Amino acid sequence: NHQLHHGDLPDGPGRGAIDSHGRHPHDELPRKRGKHYPRGVLLSVSFGSDPRWHTYRRTALTMAAVVVIAFVLQFLTLHRGAPYGLANRFFVAMLLAWLLTTSIRLRVLARDRASEA
Repeated sequence: NHQLHHGDLPDGPGRGAIDSHGRHPHDELPRKRGKHYPRGVLLSVSFGSDPRWHTYRRTALTMAAVVVIAFVLQFLTLHRGAPYGLANRFFVAMLLAWLLTTSIRLRVLARDRASEA
């Protein structure tokens, strides 16, 4: 007697996976996360155009590639019995790692610029 909801997949976990706000974890996945990961990739590519960021470009691109892989991995685990929660946590951890290392690099550059002035 399982009825499909607009957010359910045929082999998915069903409505039993509703969070405390009444939302299914898959309902907003593409909308929320799908629009953000290309920004990190594009920003990482652009780091090569500025000499101050050039040394960080390889690190940023590697981390952005891992974020993209983690994002795709989430979709590959959208079926019953797959470790979706682990894939989701891995994606969030990798995205936060990219953001953290980029922000640290930004602070270092800002501090260097302030000491030059």
